[in-house]
Amino acid sequence: DLNTSNVEFTTAGTMTVKGVDYVGGLIGYMTDQSELLSDNTKNPESGNIPSSTEHTLDFHGNVQGANYVGGAVGCLENSSLSNICVKANVIGNGTHVGGVAGVIYSDSGSGLVQDCVNSGTVTSTANTTNGLGGVVGIQESGKTVNCVNKGSLKVDVMRYSGTVGGVVGLVYNNTTVETCVNQC
Repeated sequence: DLNTSNVEFTTAGTMTVKGVDYVGGLIGYMTDQSELLSDNTKNPESGNIPSSTEHTLDFHGNVQGANYVGGAVGCLENSSLSNICVKANVIGNGTHVGGVAGVIYSDSGSGLVQDCVNSGTVTSTANTTNGLGGVVGIQESGKTVNCVNKGSLKVDVMRYSGTVGGVVGLVYNNTTVETCVNQC
């Protein structure tokens, strides 16, 4: 587990993270029941939609890659992400591109993105992409709960075909998206 309760994060400027696949502002590939969470004490069961001021772990900057690109995490497999605020420009030139997470995989339904906010721009530069989402690009089971997209979604090609969603770009299998808001 990566718990930020006793860690102080400071921003010294704008950070740029670049790669090809599995690119995240904080973590590229997260698996095996890992957790990335802040020390926010807000009760997630309250049903309150989070605001960007409630988060203690923020990522500011630019994230660029091809596939599995997310503002915080590129790929979240059987793991959870809570109370994260992303204020990044996320640019993908392939599939699975999201403001917070590029993709959620979960063979047991345990993948979770909860109480997260994206307020950056999420852009696809590919002609075809599956899964361009404000919070999660593609969710292949698991849950997205109490999340907000305040950022914009852009497609930078004339002839685009693919799936785009304000909160989640594409969902299938055993998937739950609840109490989420798209404000872009």
